Amino acid sequence: MKHFLAILTALLTFAVTPAKGQLRLGVKGGLNVSQLKLNEGLFEGNNRVGFFVGPTLDIGLPLKLLTVDVSVLYDNYQVSMRQDENEISETLQYVDIPVNVSLGFGWEALCKIYISTGPQLAFNIGKVHVLEANYSLDNTMLSWNFGIGATILKNYRVGYNYNLGIGYTAELTNRHNGTVNMSERLYNPTHKVCLTYFF
Repeated sequence: MKHFLAILTALLTFAVTPAKGQLRLGVKGGLNVSQLKLNEGLFEGNNRVGFFVGPTLDIGLPLKLLTVDVSVLYDNYQVSMRQDENEISETLQYVDIPVNVSLGFGWEALCKIYISTGPQLAFNIGKVHVLEANYSLDNTMLSWNFGIGATILKNYRVGYNYNLGIGYTAELTNRHNGTVNMSERLYNPTHKVCLTYFF
């Protein structure tokens, strides 16, 4: 958390003097595929598809090749885990705050290719129904994004993003009968395909 805030502060400080006319507001949305992995093997994880949507701010920097985009996204996806014959499924809801620095090449009015990277902090805003009976689930997740895509006709941006957790994403701790007798760390790297429209 402290590391994310430090990085966010540094990026926003660098971006307080955007290039003239290069502050743009848009809407971003898309699909994600979660690759659930668990370290102890007590459960088996399955890939699940979800969606995300929310506002995004694109900040052009004095160095014309670089931009910073900050988004606030509602993220909804399902996780599914199986233990023997029992299957646990949860719909998780998060507010994601990604901050990405992009390096672009080309002519934005026609087509501009970019690569991007940056941190993301996510806050759990949904109620966990099945897991809450015997397990606790972390409410925040820190991760890092790696992306590639293109800005087309200036107002449209399509991209692919790989989101990798910093450390484990969450920890499932058995708290049945007030005792802790099993712990499973959950890793949740995610593939995202997104479309952004700038006003």
